[in-house]
Amino acid sequence: IKTLLNQAVFCLYSSINNMLFVIFTDNSVIYEKVLEGNNVTLDPGIKTLLKGCTVKWTQGPDCNGTLIAQWEDAEIFINETLKDVLQLDNKTGALTMNRMTMSLEGFYCLMMLCGHEPHILRKYHIIVYEHVPTPHLSSAPANVTQSDGICSVNCSVRNAPEVLLSWYQGEKNIDEISDSDISVNLTLPLQIQSQPETIYTCRASNPVSDATASLNSTQWCPPHHSGELLWVVLQKHQTVL
Repeated sequence: IKTLLNQAVFCLYSSINNMLFVIFTDNSVIYEKVLEGNNVTLDPGIKTLLKGCTVKWTQGPDCNGTLIAQWEDAEIFINETLKDVLQLDNKTGALTMNRMTMSLEGFYCLMMLCGHEPHILRKYHIIVYEHVPTPHLSSAPANVTQSDGICSVNCSVRNAPEVLLSWYQGEKNIDEISDSDISVNLTLPLQIQSQPETIYTCRASNPVSDATASLNSTQWCPPHHSGELLWVVLQKHQTVL
């Protein structure tokens, strides 16, 4: 998933050894959102590296950070501490980061030099997310009795950055909640009727994954109370977006 912030591209022309180069400085931050354990590729936006050019990848909030990868004179350098993580494409200069962990989250910078002139300058911010846990369904106190065919259910999930908890009636989103305070679990109550028979789904999601738990209204909230609630969870499901 990619997003741009403060997008602006500046262009100028430079002549090196009688060759005309177009120089781009991308005054924006490219956001890459990735699931923990997955791979991500930072794309310079070019098809072929030019002869006489050097590609440098640095880690840090500016382009003077730690050098982690470099392509120069057809030779590739990878920082020793990241040899098992990084792959540098010798044709495009793209940097692939394998099996992303939370420790690799942060800012990265690409600088392509042709002679002594910057050819491309790009900044990236990688955000790493955990798998969203499967939400948990439980009965909740209600102001009405089950004999009325109405009861309540709580959907809860462990909170994390950018987690959204939602209730769906069929395909329709009927309620949702989020909280920037990740120390507090998310809980979203819902009052349902046993009739007509309806499938309700609670969905927990972040920008790169989601997980769901579904219930049948008739099974969860019988029209005539006769003891304990029946088992109710129809299915649990996790996906990666």
